Amino acid sequence: MPVPETVPDDVTRAVLDGPPDKVFDLLTQGRWWKEWHVSSTGVGGVTERPYLLGDLVQETGEVNGQHFTLSWRVVEHVRPSRVVLHEENLDAYLVYAFEEDADGRTRYSRASHLDNADRLRGLGHDPEALRRDTAAASAASITRLEDHINGILAAEHRDMHAG
Repeated sequence: MPVPETVPDDVTRAVLDGPPDKVFDLLTQGRWWKEWHVSSTGVGGVTERPYLLGDLVQETGEVNGQHFTLSWRVVEHVRPSRVVLHEENLDAYLVYAFEEDADGRTRYSRASHLDNADRLRGLGHDPEALRRDTAAASAASITRLEDHINGILAAEHRDMHAG
């Protein structure tokens, strides 16, 4: 299932203090979502290891007082550079991209695609409001993501060099 060739509704970016393979393995574990994404309140399915193609992650949460339950399937997996999740009910995509910079850190981006306005309306959503609210939640989450992932990477580094 290819990602629509459209402009994403929102893109968040971070520079993380580790190489792409380590960052990829941390960010592709659903168990961390509720630690860093302001909308996520719970996760299920494949959460305790990095995603593989075909894996399913269920997410519960709230955006602007609206509770949601989503099921994200991994439809593209290219470790350590890219993973794509698809939510069939909303026909939405999340695209994670990882690129090493000159200092050995990872430039990470997360793009949201909410392209099917007719389907969103049919489910009782205002597509523009949903896009706006999703972008605001993603923007509010990026600092939490940086703090959380960089904290894990720093602790692993300390543990490796202790003693």
